[in-house]
Parts: sequence; structure tokens; C-alpha cells
Amino acid sequence: MSASIVTYEKEHPSGHSIEGGAGAEVLKQFFGTDEISFQDCGVLLTAGSTCSDASPVFRSYTSFSQAAADNAYSRILIGYHFRKSVEEKTEHGRKIGKRAANLYLRPAH
Repeated sequence: MSASIVTYEKEHPSGHSIEGGAGAEVLKQFFGTDEISFQDCGVLLTAGSTCSDASPVFRSYTSFSQAAADNAYSRILIGYHFRKSVEEKTEHGRKIGKRAANLYLRPAH
């Protein structure tokens, strides 16, 4: 009979979620709205494919928040984090983004 070793890792903050939340908030502050539709080239490309190929894989979003949530959710799907961590850290990132926008994004007069 073989034994398998199971390790239990303590949950840790999701850096991807923080960065996604911060980025979404800075873009929202810069453009004055969260509701901007855009596409992003997917990372699930077949071997040898690039985003500049004739038919790349794109993900479509209707807002920066939607992209941040998708980014955070991906961390759950791959087993790195639990939902609570990604939700809390996305919100934490938004606070960082709002602070950064207030400090560094100045109107051009």
C-alpha cells in the first residue's frame, strides 16, 4: 500500500486579485467610467500561436471590473486561492488603485 503526502497550505493574499483590482480602478478613474468594452488576447492559445495570428483567441469584457473579476476567478479555478481571498483582495486592490489615481492622475490644464 502506498502512502500519499497531503500538505495543507494556509491561504495567502492573492497578488493577481490585488493587481487586477488596482488596475481596474485606475482605468475607471482615468476614463471616468467603468463601463468600457474591450477585448484581450487569451492565454489559451494553441502551441505556436500568438495574439497577432489571423484568428487569435480573444476574451471580451464590458467593463474593467468584469476583467478584474475574471482575473481573480482564474486563481480559484487553478486551485491557488479560495473565493474569499480573491474577493477581499480585489477590493483591497481597488482601494490601492483609487489612492494611486488620486495621488498621481492629475487633470491636464
